Amino acid sequence: MDSLADNFNPLASISGFCSFMGCTDQTALNYNSEANVDDGSAII
Repeated sequence: MDSLADNFNPLASISGFCSFMGCTDQTALNYNSEANVDDGSAII
């Protein structure tokens, strides 16, 4: 569990998928290499 994840739940007792929202388009100016869920914010 990662407290920095967008879907972090401090009451959770089972580890699962951590969601990091951001731009996942590697050609975009605001690309975020830590993001694993595209939020549609790409600036090309």
